[in-house]
Order: sequence, then C-alpha cells, then structure tokens
Amino acid sequence: MEDDSKTAILETAKHLFSKDGYEATSVGRLAKEVGVAKSLIYYYFEKKEDILTEILANGTDDLYEMHQKMSDSAQEFTLDYMMSIIEKIAEKVRGRSDIIRIMMQEFLKATHKENQTPLYMDSFLEYLKARSEKHCKDDEKTQMKFIIEFLFFGSMPFHMYVVFEDFFAEKYNYDKEELWELFMELYKDNYVIPLHERIK
Repeated sequence: MEDDSKTAILETAKHLFSKDGYEATSVGRLAKEVGVAKSLIYYYFEKKEDILTEILANGTDDLYEMHQKMSDSAQEFTLDYMMSIIEKIAEKVRGRSDIIRIMMQEFLKATHKENQTPLYMDSFLEYLKARSEKHCKDDEKTQMKFIIEFLFFGSMPFHMYVVFEDFFAEKYNYDKEELWELFMELYKDNYVIPLHERIK
C-alpha cells in the first residue's frame, strides 16, 4: 500500500511538472490531485525538490547505463551495432516525453542561475567528462569537442524531437510513426554515419 501511494505521487507529479512546470505545482495541489493528505507526501519526501530528483533519476539512470555498456563493450563498433544500441536508447527516450520536458525546463531555468546546475545534470556532465577522458586521453580540446558533440549533436536532437513530436505531427497532419522513421533516417545520415567513419 505504501509503495502504491508513493508511485501515485511520483506519477502525478511527473504529469503536473511536465504540463505546468515544477515551480508552478505546489505540494498542496499535488496532494489534491493524488487524493492524499499533504502530510503523506512529506512522509515520503522531505522536500518537493526530492520528488523532482527521484522522477529524473528513475527516468534517466538506465539510459546512462545503456550508453556506458556500449562505450565499454569489447564488441566491434560496426555501423549496425551502433544503430542497434542507439535505436534502443532512442525508443526509451521517446517513451519518456514527460521526463524529457521536465529536464529541458529545469535545465533552461538553471542556466539563468549562477553555478546552480541541477544535480541530475551535474552527474550527466561528469559522466560525459569521464567518457571524453577515456576516449580522448590528455587532449583537453578534443575532450571538449567530444562533450559538445555528444551533448548537442548526439543527445539533444532526441530530446528536442520527443518534446515537439505531438505538436509537429498535428501541425503537419503526419503519422507519428512515419515521422519517427524520417527522424531516425536523418539522425543516422547526419550523426551516426559520420561518427562511425571517424572511430572505425
């Protein structure tokens, strides 16, 4: 019963944070939407920020693990192998539009605050830094290029796509599955193939 209540709080918070924003969603409103006493939310979470942290951790940790397994794999980096892993990650990202929308909102908000990168983003950037040091050794400039390329050319296109997919499909009256196939085709041509050419 306790786990069910906590799950309901997290799922409702995810929906409200995505729809209306984290700061615009009070604990009181969250409690009302879930149908529980406000005190029950504070039983599970010391503060509202802890709800956000758990939502984002639950929605992103396995993505980092999948990418790390790919990076650490001894398997040859053929184009087919790279695409198979990327497609698995992409489908997971696509199925988490609420979480991606929250991440984008919080990250954009954080860029206006001096040295206040959210904890989940700090851990992601530390992960990227570690990957860059592994693949680029002691060349600091190449390491930074690795981080920029992965973040803005590899990761961000998926994030932007899932945030805008519903709007884009409705705007152009286009089937979402066909739209996804077009996106993946372009992603492969413009990012994965050039990347494979450099690392093979």
